[in-house]
Amino acid sequence: MSEKLPILPVASSSQKPLSFRRTISSPLRATSLLALGGLAALTLTSLATSSRSICSRTSHSGKEDSLGAWIEKQAKISWWSLLDNVGPTAGAKPGLVIASPSRSHPDYFYTWTRDSAITFGTIFDRFQPSNISSNGATLRHADSSLEPLLREFVASQRELQLVKNPSGSFTDGGLGEPKFMVDGTAFKGSWGRPQNDGPPLRAMVMTRYASYLLDRSAPEDETYITSHLYDATKLMSPGSVLKSDLEYVAHNWNKDSFDLWEEISGPHFFTLLVSHRSLAVGAALADRLQDQGAAKFYLAQADLIQKKLDSFWLPSKNYIQASLPSSKFGRSGLDSAVLLAVLKAGDLGEESWGVAGERMLATVEKYVKGFKDLYPLNEGGKRKEWNGALAVGRYTEDVYDGDGKSKANPWFIATFAVSEVAFKILTHLETTSVIRVTDVSLDFWKRFFPSAEAGDVYSRGAIDGVFEDVTKKLELWADGFLTVGKTFEGEGGAFSEQFGRIDGTSKGAKHLTWSYGSFLDAINARKHYHHLRNQHRR
Repeated sequence: MSEKLPILPVASSSQKPLSFRRTISSPLRATSLLALGGLAALTLTSLATSSRSICSRTSHSGKEDSLGAWIEKQAKISWWSLLDNVGPTAGAKPGLVIASPSRSHPDYFYTWTRDSAITFGTIFDRFQPSNISSNGATLRHADSSLEPLLREFVASQRELQLVKNPSGSFTDGGLGEPKFMVDGTAFKGSWGRPQNDGPPLRAMVMTRYASYLLDRSAPEDETYITSHLYDATKLMSPGSVLKSDLEYVAHNWNKDSFDLWEEISGPHFFTLLVSHRSLAVGAALADRLQDQGAAKFYLAQADLIQKKLDSFWLPSKNYIQASLPSSKFGRSGLDSAVLLAVLKAGDLGEESWGVAGERMLATVEKYVKGFKDLYPLNEGGKRKEWNGALAVGRYTEDVYDGDGKSKANPWFIATFAVSEVAFKILTHLETTSVIRVTDVSLDFWKRFFPSAEAGDVYSRGAIDGVFEDVTKKLELWADGFLTVGKTFEGEGGAFSEQFGRIDGTSKGAKHLTWSYGSFLDAINARKHYHHLRNQHRR
């Protein structure tokens, strides 16, 4: 994203969760620690011991628990649960992320490049110091104990890039392979491949780390960048994981690939937007590393992607479609993939692909509304405490039920994504102190102020108080999607992939890594908004 967000405080590595959810022994842990050296080994041992379990709590879903209290507890559970799915304690090679411990019905016991990059994006948010100023106030956050884990991720991805697989080899398409076995070997079964969103997402995380190392500017950091991340003297060099990903993206973004749901092949908004962002930030890093030729080429490709992205906007229907054209696949194109794309690679403001831009506002409104009558659990008394929020899924035409094809269910990823989007809209409004209603965004604002009309401008502190009223209702709506998650979480705060469309019971893969990460991302956005709001009220 264009702005680093402060993170909820986390328990230190010495604070042990109350009970173990699962323990998977593996000889890979010892190998990993010896390779890292004494201090890193000690850090990771402490981290692993404390993170590979899940808190059990009493009165977890009791009415006496406020949303804020639940979030505080669930933040710790989700963090430890996310770490449970990384490396040897999860039964995987060091640095590899399993999608889920589920090995049957469905079998998600693999490592996906996309999911791994997204997970380490969440981890990096806790690692990197964040300085956010508002009216002179600064928030700082850092957890340096996570750096050995980040380096395990880098090492694991360097190895995966060199694994020959059904998509190809290192130099001829292999980087587009979507998933691997948890021991780092190739998955050779039939699958939707290639998937070209993995390399740009991974490049975005690696770019953040490389930039951090450059800022830290220790002599050994520069050496590490050259030998592990970005060798400016070569185009694609084995071991230069970031540079290789950027080259892959720059030369393959215009080729059809499967979408993030692994179902349809074609041009996809999610894939292209993360490709655009990776090349833009990659170009800035290349310039810092005196690789001006690459920087120029990456920016040129990013500009071409930007032009392609414009074709995903459907002015006649007033929303951003997920694939091009979505009608070809029997879909409307209203898809949570669009929200996830903007969250991972969009801007924070009102730009064309900004989270608070009129196109995004219109798309969010139509996407959420599509689920109003789709799931039976959205009807009835529970909706009152959700403040107008709904349980939402991937897309309305979805038929994947978590183990086969029938009637699809709501997803935690999608539901928490709407909350994160809403809080980031609020953050933008808190920064600008003004709401501008356009023809495109009108329906979104009418949800919170039915009298809204195109052309209206609502400013903070105005006599009519509309700005304050709308932002208050938008905040309640954002909290409502978190409350949906609170309502249907599994035992002990577990987040599966899906929850049943009728009764909300856990469905699909258990302990889905991305579900935990999406919750953490949403509450981080909430934390940042609350900080800015409270500063303005002082």
